[in-house]
Amino acid sequence: ISFSACLALSNVGAIPTSAVAYDMAASALPISVGLALLSSAQPAARIGRALVPTLQAFGLFSAATTLGAVAAFNVMSSSGMLAIPQAACAAGCLCATYVGGTANLLAVAAATGARAHTALLPSLLAADAA
Repeated sequence: ISFSACLALSNVGAIPTSAVAYDMAASALPISVGLALLSSAQPAARIGRALVPTLQAFGLFSAATTLGAVAAFNVMSSSGMLAIPQAACAAGCLCATYVGGTANLLAVAAATGARAHTALLPSLLAADAA
C-alpha cells in the first residue's frame, strides 16, 4: 500500500521524483545490511554447523540465477526490446536482487550507471517490490 501511495504521489507531483535524501538512503542501505549481519548474537558454534549447507545452497542458487540473467540478457538484447547497455544493466540488477536483495540491486545499479537510463531503475525497483 505504501509503495502504491508513493508511486501515485510522485506521478502527480506531490513528492519529488529525485532528491539528495533518496541518494543518501540508497547508498546507506548496503552498508546497514552488512553491519546488521555482522552484529548477529548467535553463538559461533551454531553458525559453524549451518555454514556449509547454507553456502552450498547459496552457491547453487547464485549460479542458477546468474545463468538465468545471462539468458534474459540474450533474449532482451537479441529481440531488440532493449538496447544492449540497458539489457546488461537490467540483467545485472535483477540478478543482484535475487541473490542478495534490494541492497544488492542498488549497489549494482550504482556500479553500472543504471540512473543514466531514465526509466530503467524505477521499473526495476517496482519489479523488486512486486
